[in-house]
Amino acid sequence: MHYHVSIGLLALFFALIFFRIIAFGDGEMALSDGIQRWTIAFTMAIIPLSLWIFSEKMRKAARALKEIPVEDVQKKAAFAVEIQNIYRTFFLLRLYLLSVGTLVNIVLFGLTRNVERLEGVDMMWFGINNYFWFSLLLMVVIFVFCKPSEADLEKYSALPDVETGYAPSLQTENDDDNIMWWEKGKEKNVPVDSVISENENGETA
Repeated sequence: MHYHVSIGLLALFFALIFFRIIAFGDGEMALSDGIQRWTIAFTMAIIPLSLWIFSEKMRKAARALKEIPVEDVQKKAAFAVEIQNIYRTFFLLRLYLLSVGTLVNIVLFGLTRNVERLEGVDMMWFGINNYFWFSLLLMVVIFVFCKPSEADLEKYSALPDVETGYAPSLQTENDDDNIMWWEKGKEKNVPVDSVISENENGETA
């Protein structure tokens, strides 16, 4: 809901500014070089920063999950609830950081859209400037990188069954189904040749 509402409102606001349904004065505000540099630096920094914060936090959470013993189902269940909260918090943080950056650039586009025309660089009737392109860039970044992952949501929402210990979405690399055939010999403390023979012939040599 947060994702679709954010994208919809930003796209609508951009369209209203673009087609001059909403006008910020005459659109001829000239910003100083210092302000332009700072706003461009802000835009270029907020994109990788917001994406990095989310991915780094989820990587740390995934590593912490793998450190919990497979048999400790109750601890895994408690951590599953915690990791859902982490996902939600940092998903929204990433989304709204980029949304604020987009909103700032849309407003600046509305304020300065005619500056290029006044300077003799009128490429189109609505004016072209950095803020126009940054607004589009940020909306594309939000659309592509902030779309909720159904696989991740399913994984982080699945709680282990305390009675059976079965947790398909929270299985670790130590689970038998996830061990490749050349690793099974190590896990079972049997010769690897026996495992190979078992895989080839369907029975233990």
